[in-house]
Amino acid sequence: MIAAAKMTSKGQVTIPKEIREFLSVKAGAVVIFEKENDQVFIRPHKTLKAYRGILKGLGGKASFAEIRDTAKKAVGERVGGRKK
Repeated sequence: MIAAAKMTSKGQVTIPKEIREFLSVKAGAVVIFEKENDQVFIRPHKTLKAYRGILKGLGGKASFAEIRDTAKKAVGERVGGRKK
């Protein structure tokens, strides 16, 4: 898919409709621009909440707060174990 857009004098660009639909982004959504060598990639920004329910049926039921606390603990342990 190829799409073009014109940049305003303020550096703003409207993401073409086909691209917005492909990325599933709507007004107010945050997108990430990632530069790799001589290419730039655009992707939707997703929070942990966006992944809620993705693993339904694969375990016991846990609240969002419990899942967040478990994730924070795991990251803390991983970061805390790094050598300085």
